[in-house]
Amino acid sequence: MVFVFAAMFLHSALTLMFSIRSRVVARLTRLGRMVFGARARRGAVAAAAALLLPAAAGYAQAVATNKAAALPPARTLTNSLVPAVGLSSDLGQMTSSAVLRHVEMYFAPTAAQKAALATLLEEQHDPSSPLYHHWLTPAEFRTRFGASAAEVATAEAWLRSQGFAIEQADAESVRFSGTVTQVDAAFETEIHNYALGSRKYFANATPVTLPASLTGLVRAIGHLNSLRPVPLHRSSAMVQMSPNFTDTSGNHYTVPEDLKTIYDIHPIYNAGYTGAGQTIAVVGQSLVDPDDIALFDSNFGGNHSLIMTLVPFTGDPAVTSADDEGESDLDIEYSGSIAPDATVNFLFVGNDSNSSAFDAMQYAIQYDIAPIISISYGACEPLYGQSEADTYGFFMDEAAAQGQTLIAASGDSGATACDRGNSIAASGLAIQFPSDSPDVTGVGGTEFNEGTNTSYWNSSNDGTGGSVTSYIPEMVWNDDAVAPELSASGGGASTVFSKPAWQAGTGVPSDGARDVPDIALDSSGEHDPYFYCGPPDSKGNNCANGYVYEAGGTSFAAPIFAGITALINQSTGSAGEGNINPSLYQFASSAPSAFHDITVGNNDSPCATGTTDCTGSTTEIGYSATTGYDQATGLGSIDALLLAQAFPNYGSATPLGGSSITMTTSPSAPDAGSTLTFTATVASASSPSAVSGNVQFLIDGVPTGGPVALSNDVATATSTPLTAGNHLVVAQYAGNSTLGGSATTAVLNVAALPPSSTVITISPAMPTAGTPITVTTMISSAAAGTPTGTVDLTVDGNDTNNPVTLANGAATVTLPAMTPGAHTVSAQYSGDTGYAASTGQVSFDVVSLSTSAAAVSVTPASPTTTDSVTATAAVTAGATGSVQFLLDGTAAGSPVTLANGTAQYALGKLAAGSHTVTAQYSGDSSFAAASGDQTFIVSSTASAFTLTAGNVTMGTNDSASSTVTVTSTSDYAGTVQLAVSGSGPSNACYLVNGNPTVSPQGTATTQITFYTGGSCTTVPNAISLGATSIAAAQGSSGLEGTAGVALASAWGAGFLLFGLRRRRRVLARLLVLLAVVSVFGLLNGCGGSGVKPTPPAAAATGTYTLTVTGADSASRSNTASTTMKLTIQ
Repeated sequence: MVFVFAAMFLHSALTLMFSIRSRVVARLTRLGRMVFGARARRGAVAAAAALLLPAAAGYAQAVATNKAAALPPARTLTNSLVPAVGLSSDLGQMTSSAVLRHVEMYFAPTAAQKAALATLLEEQHDPSSPLYHHWLTPAEFRTRFGASAAEVATAEAWLRSQGFAIEQADAESVRFSGTVTQVDAAFETEIHNYALGSRKYFANATPVTLPASLTGLVRAIGHLNSLRPVPLHRSSAMVQMSPNFTDTSGNHYTVPEDLKTIYDIHPIYNAGYTGAGQTIAVVGQSLVDPDDIALFDSNFGGNHSLIMTLVPFTGDPAVTSADDEGESDLDIEYSGSIAPDATVNFLFVGNDSNSSAFDAMQYAIQYDIAPIISISYGACEPLYGQSEADTYGFFMDEAAAQGQTLIAASGDSGATACDRGNSIAASGLAIQFPSDSPDVTGVGGTEFNEGTNTSYWNSSNDGTGGSVTSYIPEMVWNDDAVAPELSASGGGASTVFSKPAWQAGTGVPSDGARDVPDIALDSSGEHDPYFYCGPPDSKGNNCANGYVYEAGGTSFAAPIFAGITALINQSTGSAGEGNINPSLYQFASSAPSAFHDITVGNNDSPCATGTTDCTGSTTEIGYSATTGYDQATGLGSIDALLLAQAFPNYGSATPLGGSSITMTTSPSAPDAGSTLTFTATVASASSPSAVSGNVQFLIDGVPTGGPVALSNDVATATSTPLTAGNHLVVAQYAGNSTLGGSATTAVLNVAALPPSSTVITISPAMPTAGTPITVTTMISSAAAGTPTGTVDLTVDGNDTNNPVTLANGAATVTLPAMTPGAHTVSAQYSGDTGYAASTGQVSFDVVSLSTSAAAVSVTPASPTTTDSVTATAAVTAGATGSVQFLLDGTAAGSPVTLANGTAQYALGKLAAGSHTVTAQYSGDSSFAAASGDQTFIVSSTASAFTLTAGNVTMGTNDSASSTVTVTSTSDYAGTVQLAVSGSGPSNACYLVNGNPTVSPQGTATTQITFYTGGSCTTVPNAISLGATSIAAAQGSSGLEGTAGVALASAWGAGFLLFGLRRRRRVLARLLVLLAVVSVFGLLNGCGGSGVKPTPPAAAATGTYTLTVTGADSASRSNTASTTMKLTIQ
């Protein structure tokens, strides 16, 4: 109870103390000043402040707590962990120093932007809307639906704060790179290596976390994993080509010419529509050899116009795998064969493992490369989940808004996309991304179902390999029974995308999910497989020596339909149809003859009982063909002519003639020193005389210059030497009013130059800090000849930016003296047409110089404004070199050469006031540079200045100020110290508020403040006017008495308490005593009980004449005075 009472009493006392703390502080301050002086005054203030600290600390803590509570917490980015991680074997953390390049932060559209985009897409497909087919440009899309400049800047700033290097930034994303350590720390995750079956990849092990500042701004972080999508074709064998592709055993093979008959394409050609003026973008993830495409053309009647484009920031152009190379070969060959006069722009990523064909798709969209994009790659939806949809889905919306048609293969593993490569399904029903997107036309697979009817095939082939006579009935492609792995049309329901409104009609499931495929085309690799030309097999065989690949898969169906779409675009005069899915489902009811409804077969996969979706007695899972739409073949296969005619304006466009272009390079086998010449020749089989216009040459996507006009159908361009390695050279003919454009691409392998060696020597070999250094660089090579070119030096990491031309293989440069210590000089040899560039370096120590000193003096020592002043610098004995004099920080003339260690400079007559002369010694080969200075005062010989002071009228217990003006009467400059004298009243004082500083011919003002009566007692350092001491007249304060005793008693009790800390009863009583004595003592002092202070007497009234005197602060020889009147009333 005693402790409780003591605590309550202390709480009440402290409350009262805080309420009067201002008075306590004031009284303690006054007490300290009067009794103990400045030191005690500071102690009193500290004591008063101590009373306030608990409240201040509590308030600060509360503010900090409130601020912390107001900050939004860091957010875990939804769907940032790919589901594949949970199904893979963790191989441990990735090397912390490894660099992840081209990581991408994708911005999220706002709810308003999403709603506006959805409305726009509807209106662009509504023929009654004024926005029908009014496609946006990429710049317009970014402006309307991208992040703001401020939001982009916020993201960039945070990424830089985490140590990342920004590669590129726009309203859609920021691309950056950094080490694994930086990624782990910034996103609060870890990058691990994983194994999923035979696939090895890296990925973030936990979801990504973003800072509060980016909450809601980011939809995904791309390229944190290297899970590449897979090519969707099935290569079964390499066979030798023969003149007869329909052999005596009854086997048939499918080539482009057969497709043109089966799918009724020839009538479109006959109407003059061959794809001229159209461009198809094909995406891939490997370099291809254009020669393989040319071999396909020569064997199967193609006429490919090909551009090859390496997607920036994805690594170097390289063949990443035979599967990827083969995939892209067949995509290019079949899309270009179906639209023979269209240009195929092959967009591929380089050899960075975290880049993929999906990045090529993104690039094609962001830069609106082509109105049609063909994608033969897929990712199992459950393995990638919402992650891929978040990353790339918004770009697919952009494609639709820009009028681009996305066409993707639906997959080759039947209804079980995640079991690719297996013969028995164990992962359940699944479909592929990106064909699952509503913005993408998913193309499934069929196979021919001719039965015993042999009339569909001729017994021999035509000149382009074709042997089909008419349309062949089709069924669902399903080769599971005869293929070594699951091989059937991909299809089913999405678990990521909901069903779009336009996906309706006979057979469409009421499942609320986006269903695929949308259509289907021949895809079997076992029954009448396709031929294509690709890279050499393990035995070195390919089309170059008479062998051809036979294969199947929906990756044939997708580029075939892309080619048909190019014909539709040309025939309707369309700049692009955008997402054609709404049209396809509309035509299924308005023009049903445009589709071959597939009603036979299924895409079932044999499954392991007890696995996902394979329960009970189930042995197969999948979907069967049925009337109308089904999840095996969609709306069915197509009749290309009737489908084209179903589109508005079919046949309204004026046909263009086709063109072709060939290119040669000289020299044909260049090295890194070769100047290159490119020659392009344009031809037109249909209209030879119509060839005219320009050719644009590009190297690695960069124009070599402006377009080159054709002269006799030929255009030529030159290029400076290229670096060693693969380069893509494109010649693109723009076409004219009657001819469509065309293009060709060469992969130029530039050989490396002979290596060179760079050797550096210095002179002197052991330089001192004051000695210039001569650097000699020698360039040599084991190859014959003498290197030419330039050498650029870098000193301690700083480029001199002064390339020096070699003379007889050598270059000499003299560097200025260096500071003592270790130094490194590097030389970068530029290389020339015969030798490769190289670098060399030399490291050496520079020896320290002896120290020196510079003593400065002036003559005369105390000059006046009439004296001519001379500055003298005395430098350490034995020193040579020069001295630069500075007067008041400004150089005085030129450097003065030392003579016997001394240098002099005539400064001349100087203005009155303080001056500083500085001597800067240059140093020499033995002594280090040094400096010294001397400050002196120049006195004025003229009447220096005058004073005026204003009169003051004030009360007997008051304060008031007089304004004092100092005027320089000539060249005087300086600070004037002021004082007041004369007979003033008692209990009056004054304080000069700063001594004025005046410039030559200038004025300066200050104030003198006068205090009377009690006002004098509150001003530190005030000077009395009267005879009576104000401090002595004050008496003693009650706070000094009672409060002082109380505080002293409290401290005594505290020490006693410390000594008796083990006796609890005594402790409790003393606590109470301490509280009572301390608080009542303070209250007594604050409340005024005890001895009351004697108030100071008021100043006597009257008018007093005072003298204000000023003296130059430096010389004291210049003075002035004035009088003023002080009236007290």
